[in-house]
Amino acid sequence: MQAYKQFSWLLLGVLLSFVVVAALSYRRLGYTPEFTAQITYLATLHLIVFMLLVLVIPILNKMKK
Repeated sequence: MQAYKQFSWLLLGVLLSFVVVAALSYRRLGYTPEFTAQITYLATLHLIVFMLLVLVIPILNKMKK
């Protein structure tokens, strides 16, 4: 159950970060092709960071024990 809570908070944090950055980008660029390209890049970057955190956190928890 602890891992599920940790996973859900991590997912929530990454999604919130993506929404904030996307909103700031939209405010700066408007709905243009540059905005679409930047959102695609940001979504990919956030997905990679999330996957790395999901892989690294359990390893760090095992090392701590």
